[in-house]
Amino acid sequence: MAVTRIEWTEGSAPIEGETTRIVVEDRVLSQAAAAAADISATAAQSYASQADLAKVAAQSALGVFTAPTAAVVDSVLADPTSAASIRQSTTFARRVDVQPVSARGAVTISWDDGWLEWYTNLLPMLRDEFPHQNHTFAYTPGLLDNPNGLYQTTAQAQELAAALPHCEIASHSQTHANMKNSTVPVRVAEYDDSKANLETIFGVPVTSFVYPFGGVGQDDSTNRELYGRYDRVVSAGNPMAATPLDDRFGMFITPRLDEWQSSSHQRMLAEVRKAAAQPVIVNIYSHRAGTTTTLAELRELFTLCDTLGVPVINIRDAYPAGGILTNPGAEQGVLGWPGLGATGTGKVFDTVTVTPDTGMPGTQAFHLSSPTDPTGFIYASQYVPAVEGRSYTLSGRAKIAYVAGTGSYAKIRYQPMDLAGVNLGGTVASADAVASWTRLTAAGVMPAGTKQVRIDFILLNTQGEAWFDHLHFAPTSAGSLG
Repeated sequence: MAVTRIEWTEGSAPIEGETTRIVVEDRVLSQAAAAAADISATAAQSYASQADLAKVAAQSALGVFTAPTAAVVDSVLADPTSAASIRQSTTFARRVDVQPVSARGAVTISWDDGWLEWYTNLLPMLRDEFPHQNHTFAYTPGLLDNPNGLYQTTAQAQELAAALPHCEIASHSQTHANMKNSTVPVRVAEYDDSKANLETIFGVPVTSFVYPFGGVGQDDSTNRELYGRYDRVVSAGNPMAATPLDDRFGMFITPRLDEWQSSSHQRMLAEVRKAAAQPVIVNIYSHRAGTTTTLAELRELFTLCDTLGVPVINIRDAYPAGGILTNPGAEQGVLGWPGLGATGTGKVFDTVTVTPDTGMPGTQAFHLSSPTDPTGFIYASQYVPAVEGRSYTLSGRAKIAYVAGTGSYAKIRYQPMDLAGVNLGGTVASADAVASWTRLTAAGVMPAGTKQVRIDFILLNTQGEAWFDHLHFAPTSAGSLG
C-alpha cells in the first residue's frame, strides 16, 4: 500500500527519454496504480501528465503522491539538469511530493471554525515543517472578519489556503448554528449559503460539511437534508471513531473522535499508533492550534505520524463521495438508470423540474408516466454491489398522481442477486406512494450468495404519473438518508 520514493535513471536529462519509476511496496494500491507504477517520460511534459495519473491512483488509496506543479515542470524544461540532481532537488523530490508510508492505516486531522491561531501558529508549522500533511479546514464564513479579533480575516484565510494547496476547505455552516435546533429554512440557508460563500472565497469545490456542535447538532432529518448537497458530513464526539479502510464505500456520515486538546493529547497519540498498526482511518479534530493544544503537542503528534509512516490526509480524500447509487437525485438526468422495463402502451421515463420535498436539495426528479394506458408497468433500475448477511436499507421520496387503474401503485424496490443475475430473495418493496411527497423505505438482510442488488422504482397499473427523488441505498448501519 506504500509509495515510498521516486527513482530517476542516472545519466540523462528527463527530457531525453528519462525513465521514472514510482516504487509501490507491500501491495498494489489499485489497478490504476499498477498501470501507473512504471512511467516512461520522453519529455518533462509527458512526465507531468503521467505523474498526474499516478497521483490519481495513489490518492484513490491514501493520497500519498502529489505530481509536480506546472511551475516545477517549466523550471525543468528551462534548465534540464541531470537525473541525479533532479532526484536530490528540494523542488522535485521534496517530502511534499512523496511521503514515506509504512503504516497500515491513515489519520485525518480537521480544524473547526476559522480561528486566528490557524494562521499564526498552524500555517507556519505545516508549511515549513510538515508540508506533506494534508489537513481539513472547516470554515464558518460568518465568523471571518469578526471585529473581536479571534478569527481570521478573509485575506488571511485565502493566504492559508494558497500556502497549503493540498489541504481541504470544508463547510462548518454559515453562522455556526445548531442544525438540530434550527428550523428547516434556517438549516437550508446554513447549508447552502456557507457552501456558496466558501467556494467564492477560496475558488475550490466544497464537498464536506462538518457539523457545528458535533453529534449534539445533528439528527436523521439534518443528515437527510445534507445528503445530495455535500458528498459527506462529519460529526464529532465519537470515542471509537476509527473507520476500516475496506468499509468506506457508500459511507456518508463520517465520525470523529472527541476533541484533541491538552487533556486528551496522550489518547490522540495512541490513536495515531493504532493507525500505524491497523488498516483503519482515525479521525482527529481540534479548534485552536496553540490554545486548545500547545504548539509542542501539535509538533509531537505531527512528528509521530511521520515517524510511524502514517499519512495525514484530508477528509475528502479519505472518504469517497458517500452513496452507493449513481445519480440518486436525478440532477444528472437519467444517467445511471439504464435498466428500463415497460409493458402496455405509451409509457415514458424522464426527469422533470419539481419543487422537492421540504428541506431536500435539487430541482429535478425522476418521472414515470402512463398518459393513456391504465394497465402494465414501467420501471427504471440500476445494479449495485451488496454483501450477503448484511442488513441494507433503500429509501427515497415519491409521490403519485392517479387517474385510473386497478391495483395501482408506485414504489421503490430492490432484489438481491448473485453475479449471474439470479434473484435470490424475491423483491423487497416499500409502501405505496401517495399524492404528496412521502418518505419510502425498504429494508432487509441480504440472503446467502448475494453479490449485487437491483434497485428500481416502478409505476404499476396506473393511468397517471409518479415522481421519485433523493434515493439512497446503503448498509443500515450507515443511516437511511432518502
